[in-house]
Amino acid sequence: MKLIESDVQFVCYAPIDLKLADVYLYDGFRVTGVTNTNLEPLAEVVIALTACGEVVPVGCTVTFGNDTTLTEYVVESVTTSGGVAAIYTMTINADTGFFILTFDGEATTNILVDDTLLAVQNALNALDAIDAVGGVVVTGVPGTNYIVTFNDNQEIIATRFTLSTPPTGGAATWVDTEPGSSDTSTDTITLTEGLAMAIGAGGTVAFTGRRLEVKVGEGNVVWTETVNRDYVLDRGSLDSVRNGDEAPVDVKFEFTWEWITAVTASGIPTLEDVLKKRGEAAAWETSDPDTCAPYCVDIIIWYDPGCGGNNTEKIELPYFRYESLEHNLRDSQISCSGKCNVVEATATRI
Repeated sequence: MKLIESDVQFVCYAPIDLKLADVYLYDGFRVTGVTNTNLEPLAEVVIALTACGEVVPVGCTVTFGNDTTLTEYVVESVTTSGGVAAIYTMTINADTGFFILTFDGEATTNILVDDTLLAVQNALNALDAIDAVGGVVVTGVPGTNYIVTFNDNQEIIATRFTLSTPPTGGAATWVDTEPGSSDTSTDTITLTEGLAMAIGAGGTVAFTGRRLEVKVGEGNVVWTETVNRDYVLDRGSLDSVRNGDEAPVDVKFEFTWEWITAVTASGIPTLEDVLKKRGEAAAWETSDPDTCAPYCVDIIIWYDPGCGGNNTEKIELPYFRYESLEHNLRDSQISCSGKCNVVEATATRI
């Protein structure tokens, strides 16, 4: 008997006009087992949660189990709890002079010993590093002691915040009173758009990952599913057939870009940020349950051919890892190819 390994035996070629489709990239953040606390009216944007024992990131998506419209919303902001504020205490023993505080290597301007508490607070909040962690509130007695409390609950280790220059006219002690701890739960979420329908209290709430919506003018998506077959010959004649090795889905997409680099402090990642886990997408989580595998994202395509009826399709291409990115500056076009670690795409008719 002779075994012949065939090449591609089955190919699914699926072109899509992106003018009629919405293309999204998701990371792997997932939280289930949460419920909404109150009866939420139509168009409500603030949702109170029950039993959400994790901090939900801004930009992730959320669905409500008792929402029959099947709408997927994006989280615009959150309120959290369960942490402890970091607190520092400084005691001054000086009548004149100034001192300087440093946070993450960034120094304040000279702070006079007889400055007001508000002046000290403003000097600290003027630091980019302090502003990035939510700012501080300063209380105490001017010229005697200052209590610096961080607004956002998180751990601030002592080496990040120091008294770099003691008062020129005396001395000071600087104490890490409470290092703090990060919040552990989410109490409410604010949506980018109001609810499409009223939802009852106690319904399930599921978070399905941070999402980037890809807006394009022209474009196309193609994916190829491959099934390998091994053909066994008996004295040169066809005999039996066996399944060969599974093959991942090949994905290619291209489109005209509006921008391909992140805007500073925009909070919105670009496609390249998302694919490379950098910039505004540096905190994105891999969508693959195997955390030892290379980082990947899920591609979801909502396609409506616009011919009426229940013709909208949701096409899922999970665990996508890009392998090449091509940039055409003249035509403002980006082309990307890679593989999804699945044997086929999932298409659902809505």
